[in-house]
Amino acid sequence: MAGMGRPMLVEQSITLTATPGDVRRALEELDATYLGDATFSLPVDRDPAADGYLRATLALDDDGNTEVLLAAGNGLDLPFFHSIVSSAVSIQYQQEVDRLAAQLLHTCGDGPPPKTKPLRHNPLLPPVPYTHAQAVGLSTAGFAVAVGTFGQAIVGQYSKGIQDTFFGINAHHADTKLTTMLAVIRIGALIALAGGVLSDRIGRRKVILLSLLGLSAMNLVSAIAPDPVTLTALQTLARGFALSALFVGSVVALEEAPERARGFATSMLALAGGFGFTIAVVLLPFAGKHSRWRFVFLLSALAGVLVLRIGKYLKESERFEGVERAHIRKGRIGEVLGGTYRRRFILLAAIGFLTNILTAPSSVLTNNYLKDVHHFSYTTIVLWRMATTSYTGLIGLAMAGTLIERYGRRPTAFVALTVGSIVRFAFYLGGGPVLWLASAIGDMAFACGFLAIGTQNVELFPTEARGTSIGLVNIISVLGSIVGLLAAGIISDHLGGLGHSLAICTIPTLLAALFIVPFLPETRGRDLDEISPSQA
Repeated sequence: MAGMGRPMLVEQSITLTATPGDVRRALEELDATYLGDATFSLPVDRDPAADGYLRATLALDDDGNTEVLLAAGNGLDLPFFHSIVSSAVSIQYQQEVDRLAAQLLHTCGDGPPPKTKPLRHNPLLPPVPYTHAQAVGLSTAGFAVAVGTFGQAIVGQYSKGIQDTFFGINAHHADTKLTTMLAVIRIGALIALAGGVLSDRIGRRKVILLSLLGLSAMNLVSAIAPDPVTLTALQTLARGFALSALFVGSVVALEEAPERARGFATSMLALAGGFGFTIAVVLLPFAGKHSRWRFVFLLSALAGVLVLRIGKYLKESERFEGVERAHIRKGRIGEVLGGTYRRRFILLAAIGFLTNILTAPSSVLTNNYLKDVHHFSYTTIVLWRMATTSYTGLIGLAMAGTLIERYGRRPTAFVALTVGSIVRFAFYLGGGPVLWLASAIGDMAFACGFLAIGTQNVELFPTEARGTSIGLVNIISVLGSIVGLLAAGIISDHLGGLGHSLAICTIPTLLAALFIVPFLPETRGRDLDEISPSQA
């Protein structure tokens, strides 16, 4: 692509005492193919790229020895997250080069026997190769998700500063007022439903770009909101735009992913979202006090400039284009709620409703809980999140893609949500080291569980209704969010504080894991068109 030119490449040179003919025979024993110009091509184990290569080029030095230049690489050049991906790919290719070097050195009598253990799979790399177009699409969708996640995370992460600004420090029933405000903001899911339906009718790309622009505009005005009512109205719209970008971004990534790599695509999007969330958290010590939260909204608004670059590389889903060419009806709510897909919708909606009774208040009130109950400073909160939520959550997301492809979506969700619920219950009732250990384990487990469910949210419905189905499931999930937020605020003000109220909110997630998740269909190892065939 124009403006790109950073292919991923690893090179290593070794000297062998054997003749070029002996080295050639050694390479042929390793299934090498002669390309000409003293260069041989060898197969790459678990190559992350469809155009990846492993080559050996021979040359005779002045002492009669054979110089062998080993090179492994591909032509992938990503517009976003290139350095991170390149580091992971380079590790994989370096292992390939090291193994080939050890094999040649041993075969030619210049080294010990090589290790026979297979290369370890890096969870940050796909289980099957990505083409250049697929890799660029995933990286672009991931960046869109990161921008959207950062924009929607602000109101939750800075809720304490917003509460102090508008309701006063230690005001009567302050928790109830704040949670009511946050619950109303959840109504923005209606916009996300409209975004989902539109993505099935006018295309994924247009909805993502319009949603990111809408989020930027709402956060720009939120930075100067004069009162809580205005801020609530603006953030209701902002949340709707953000969710639309997140949901439709996940649809694009999974629709364009190679078969057997949909779990990986979901985990990479979640990692990208975690990147956006982390930015909001890292700014807490600087902008968490008083009215400085306004500057974070302004920063999110400025991120709208990045939509131009996202639009340059974001392409329309080929599956959507196929449906478009077929001229079938798209975005039909009746198709989701009736016939083949009704049972799937009911199961996913029930899981979304029950789990959001915890995730909604937990995501926006945990900072308040740590500050008010355990007297954490904002700096300590950031250190706690970096040591527990950020690293372990990211590890969980990276592991999840491998787990759900190896063991299945349903078993992973069952075990992970069960463990996460029990550990999170201990977190809200414990103290001291329990806060750190329970958070680390719980966030890792929840990352795996929710990613497994999120993958099925996309897989279980056809192309022409995929965005619509996600929007409808989200509407039901938001009802759970509203129930959880209102319950947490009321219980906190009347029955013993945020710790007890949030602990009670973990119970519905445990019920969902034990009694609903086991009834989900398993989609591991199945093609997307087999799981949810399109009329096209």
